[in-house]
Amino acid sequence: MRRNLIIHGGIYHPFASTSEVIAGILSDCDIETDMTTDVEAGLAALPDYDLLTVNALRWRMLDHPKYIPFRDRWAMTLSDPGRAAIEQHVARGGAVLALHTAVICFGDWPGWGNILGGRWAWGQSFHPPEQRVHVRVAAPTHPICDGVEDFVVT
Repeated sequence: MRRNLIIHGGIYHPFASTSEVIAGILSDCDIETDMTTDVEAGLAALPDYDLLTVNALRWRMLDHPKYIPFRDRWAMTLSDPGRAAIEQHVARGGAVLALHTAVICFGDWPGWGNILGGRWAWGQSFHPPEQRVHVRVAAPTHPICDGVEDFVVT
C-alpha cells in the first residue's frame, strides 16, 4: 500500500478537518495516510512515504503585526535537515501535493518555490474570490497518480 504524510496546521483555515477529508479520499485510492502538525518530525520520517501532502500555513510570520498572536504556535523556519528531507524525497521520485496555502509555507527557502513551481510574493500575491477550480493531474504516469483524473473543485 502506498503511504502519504500530511503536514497540516496554521492560522485562519480548518486544516485538521480538511486533512481528515483528504486522508479519506486517498484511502479510497488505497493510500494510507498519517498526519502531523510537527513539521520537522514529519519530515524526518519522510523516507517512509511515497507522497508528502502539505495542507498548512507555516512561515516566519514577520510580514505584518497581525500575525504576532500566532507566532508562538505556528511561526517557523524550516531547518536544513527538513529542507534536505524534502529535496531527497523529490529526488527519489516521491510526490508532493501542495494544497491552497502550501505555497506560503517555508517562505524563506527558495527551494520550496522551485519544487512547487511557484511561490507567494508578499505585496503581489493575493487570495482571489472563491470560485470553481479545474485541477489538472500534471504527472498521470506517476504511481501515486494511478487512476486519478483531472477534476473540478467547486
